[in-house]
Amino acid sequence: ITVTFNNQYNTLQINDDEKWVQVIDANCNTHDCITAGKLKSSGLILCLHNGVKILPISNDDGITIGGIL
Repeated sequence: ITVTFNNQYNTLQINDDEKWVQVIDANCNTHDCITAGKLKSSGLILCLHNGVKILPISNDDGITIGGIL
């Protein structure tokens, strides 16, 4: 899935069976979001440049994607 806002994008790979998500491509400068690795049940993936925050939700160990920090 690709999240796009104001011509900025982050492409996510989601594994619903194993309950993880990771950023596999982005047009930000630092690629910290890509090197963050897989997000499972704790932590977060943050792309300040593109304004994307990805974090787990606690009620069912799912993943939610929030935009515009």
